[in-house]
Amino acid sequence: MHPMQPIGINHVTAPNLSVDVLFDLAKDLGAVGVELRNDLGRDIFDRRLPQDVGQEAQRRGLKILAIAPDIQTPVDPTAMLVGSMDHIAHGLAGHTDRVRTTATL
Repeated sequence: MHPMQPIGINHVTAPNLSVDVLFDLAKDLGAVGVELRNDLGRDIFDRRLPQDVGQEAQRRGLKILAIAPDIQTPVDPTAMLVGSMDHIAHGLAGHTDRVRTTATL
């Protein structure tokens, strides 16, 4: 049996939770961290200093995996896909014996 891959919790899945409650939920679910969002119509750090929020995450053994921006400018989806594929391919280097990928643009 293979161990479960590490997961993170995106704040958009529970947008009404405070950062602290989101951290508690992530810890209870066995996540490695959270992705905070600045497009949920609320203060991203619950009106606290970012350093304090980061320390709260660390205290719970969590990482802040990303702070997702509210993208207001148009983005070329093909460029994003190619960039993501390059990032994934780099992360898979040395593990291609276990992974087969096919992509068509």
